[in-house]
Amino acid sequence: MKVPMAVHLSVTTFVGLLTGCGGGSPAPTNQSSTTAPPQAQGSVAPIPAPASAPIPLNADAEYDKGAALAAAGKLDEARASFAAAAKADPQHSAVAAALAMFRDVDENRLPREAVQPLFRAMEHANAKRWTEAHADVDAAIASAPKHVRTHTTRAAILIEQGRLEDALKIANQVVELDPAFAEGHFNRGAILAEMGRHDAAIADYNRAIALDPNFADAYRNRGSAYTFKNDANAAMADYTRAHELHPRAVEPLYLRGQLQAVLGKWKEASEDYTAAIERDPGHAESYYERGLAYQNLGDPERAIADYSKAIDIPGPFPAALVNRGLLLMQRKDYDAAIADFDNALAADSTMVIAQYNKALALDQAGRSKDAIAAYRTFIKQASREHAAIAAQARQRVAVLEKQPG
Repeated sequence: MKVPMAVHLSVTTFVGLLTGCGGGSPAPTNQSSTTAPPQAQGSVAPIPAPASAPIPLNADAEYDKGAALAAAGKLDEARASFAAAAKADPQHSAVAAALAMFRDVDENRLPREAVQPLFRAMEHANAKRWTEAHADVDAAIASAPKHVRTHTTRAAILIEQGRLEDALKIANQVVELDPAFAEGHFNRGAILAEMGRHDAAIADYNRAIALDPNFADAYRNRGSAYTFKNDANAAMADYTRAHELHPRAVEPLYLRGQLQAVLGKWKEASEDYTAAIERDPGHAESYYERGLAYQNLGDPERAIADYSKAIDIPGPFPAALVNRGLLLMQRKDYDAAIADFDNALAADSTMVIAQYNKALALDQAGRSKDAIAAYRTFIKQASREHAAIAAQARQRVAVLEKQPG
């Protein structure tokens, strides 16, 4: 009996404002993740190549600096940092929102004393200090009960807590307070999308775009919603428009690359991931996905290089370790492959496919006793979705146990 096929991992979950990446689903060939959207249908119109102008990369750092200063009550210094961030990236949505808050202070629509607690609330939320976060929002709302950004901050904290229904109630209040506030419709759309209500989310993104035709993030998120609805043409058009409006942003290119991959357009996908990496050399997910594209294009050396980069950036990246390990197995570099599978398991003990692939590597290396033990560990851990692979493992164990020595 032949040694069973190895299992690759692919992350093709489409990421909106509030969604997260899923893990890989095992199968004998490359598969999308268990939380990936359905396959996009229909032909897709040609799209222009990504712009490749030099990109300043300090907007996020300047925004983070400004947010920390504002949370500390150093508002003038914070404003200077936000202005520097806007100069680096004029379309940065968080920076634009921060500067809009300061303009509201200048125009007496928001009391100055409300600014610090709003930024401090998000600082508390990032550290999961929920009681303190809500107390700061309470203080801000007390000083500005009808200002939309005070309530928007409350909704953001509720989202971080996973309280989507409560966040949606606040988002509805924001829209009622100011129906012309484009961000209000956008934020409600993001919450609805996270809840799986994609038609309602699209309606909110449509309204946000009608109010602000240059709202790049609304196009990006609407593209994700269209992807989940199997409308590849509409999704591709929205990702492309988001890129045109915000050429420095990584997400539209990354998401468009994922859609290209779902459609089997691996070359186009690799080009979008390359453009995303040019904008953010620390974007591990783009290296991982480009590695998968290179692997599907028959270029294992470049795939290994990209998986290695993905592993090195955040450390660790279990899916990248698994796929690099498989390519190392093809080279018959079994010790290095086994090390990758072990490191993947150390990072995520639930990734049973790493255990299966480790067993294969041991098997192919001729280490039968170790392979039997590894197969048995996988069989014990395998869930129902891995039933077919577990059956292969049992058959292989039976064969190995009959071999002499």
